[in-house]
Amino acid sequence: MRHLGTAVLGCPRATGRLLLILCGHWSTAASSLSLWQGSRACLNQSEGAVLFLKPEAQNLGSLAPYLCALTSFLRTVTFESVQTPDHEAALANRPIITLTTDFGLNDHFVGTMRGVILDIVPDAQIVDICHSVQPFDILDGALTIAQAYAYYPARTVHMVVVDPGVGSARRPIVASSEKYSFVAPDNGVLSLVYAREERLSVRHLTADHYFLQPLSNTFHGRDVFSPAAAYLAKGVDDEKFGPEITDFVRFNAPKPKAADAKTLRGVVLKVDRFGNLITNITPEDVPWLFQPQIPAFKIVVGKLEVTSMKMNYAEGAPSEVFGILGSMGYLEIAANRAAAVQLAGAGKGSEVNVVLEGAVAAGNGS
Repeated sequence: MRHLGTAVLGCPRATGRLLLILCGHWSTAASSLSLWQGSRACLNQSEGAVLFLKPEAQNLGSLAPYLCALTSFLRTVTFESVQTPDHEAALANRPIITLTTDFGLNDHFVGTMRGVILDIVPDAQIVDICHSVQPFDILDGALTIAQAYAYYPARTVHMVVVDPGVGSARRPIVASSEKYSFVAPDNGVLSLVYAREERLSVRHLTADHYFLQPLSNTFHGRDVFSPAAAYLAKGVDDEKFGPEITDFVRFNAPKPKAADAKTLRGVVLKVDRFGNLITNITPEDVPWLFQPQIPAFKIVVGKLEVTSMKMNYAEGAPSEVFGILGSMGYLEIAANRAAAVQLAGAGKGSEVNVVLEGAVAAGNGS
């Protein structure tokens, strides 16, 4: 590789590399290319695939026609990465840490936390669940993590930072279930996780040798929660982070209630990005509303009276407002390609009344 006219082109891949070494006679190369046309070249991550070509000329400026020929050739070849068992095992064992915050993406906060985690556990897979939780909104944070956490592999560490009380007397905590670990402030943001997990231990995060120093009073996401999540993902036992507690903060999500014999009263829990009004009403609360044959009813929300249910959004006419069972498991007030929040003149916290105009009592399954 020391003589003039030799060029090495590296083509980095996710798990392998292709080395094109121009060091063979062009006539030989041309015949080799004709043999390789349409073939499949497997790249082994440890060895790579090597193709030798050497132009007769001895200066790099004359390589252009050969490179053009190589480019045309490469378009006909499918390169596949061959993963060794050790490599597959390493990928499978990479720790996963998720982030759920109200930080948004306009500032340095999320990137800084990622840096702290990677400094402690460089092979971590960091997954952003959401950074658009409504600022200071603990219920919105609780809804967000509750909807997402169980879809991750076992041993995932979920970090949740919706923390209006940062720097105050509120405690940082580590919670562990049979499959997952959680790092969060003790302000109720894990309440809906507590409700879904049968076995869960919660610990006051007091082992400050796991914190970054000096400790900021305004950014515990960086100095407390990120390093704790990283060390959990690295395999540190949760018992080492602090004493178990039973008086952790939790709240119950608002439940719909019967206003009278024919009316079930609920509330809008949140408004999603599409302007859908997500209520706290479930099929268990009003089974008859989600049956194929629905008795006469109306859903009163804001300035609207909704009188139809749909199976999917596209069933509605353009801008028509209707009820639908959303993916979160709640009744949604939605519109086809329009924002129901604007059409209804309602929003988070607005009252929602499901009124039965038939013979079945509200809130009953008969």
